[in-house]
Amino acid sequence: VENLEIAITRCREFFRQNQYSDGYWWGELESNPTMEAEYLLLTHFLGRPDAERWRKICNQILQKQGDDGSWGQYYQAPGDLSTSIECYFALKMGGHSRDAEYMAKARGFILSRGGIPNARIFTKIWLALFGQWDWKGLPNLPPELILVPPSLPFSVYDFAGWARPTIVPMLVILSR
Repeated sequence: VENLEIAITRCREFFRQNQYSDGYWWGELESNPTMEAEYLLLTHFLGRPDAERWRKICNQILQKQGDDGSWGQYYQAPGDLSTSIECYFALKMGGHSRDAEYMAKARGFILSRGGIPNARIFTKIWLALFGQWDWKGLPNLPPELILVPPSLPFSVYDFAGWARPTIVPMLVILSR
């Protein structure tokens, strides 16, 4: 209990010292490399290329590549299949050759984990947008799922909070 109280006191003091007078804290927001990859894919899909920005994004993605050719979901995480697929595909869309050594390593990692069939749904949706995965290979749940109350065994509330704003519109799109 004493260690817990010390930790709470230190934490409280840290936040007091680092809080701006307006009441907020400023710090770097880190995420996994799918954020950069998906941004590049989105701008490509929307027809808004930006060669200089894409070059920087690709450099950032490459800096996060592991020795085994993979990308993890967080700093120093083991390689993740879906994250690696999205980063690999973004690099291809950003103009990188599939024959480059780092791309071959990434492809090797991806294939060793079962490839696209084993990827998460969101990764498959990105690939389907570019004709690299069949839309029929995605689950087709009825959009009425949003009406199922959270008290039942399966509802949209079973999904992570960050996923629901994506899942609900996708239910509508995929049902058409």
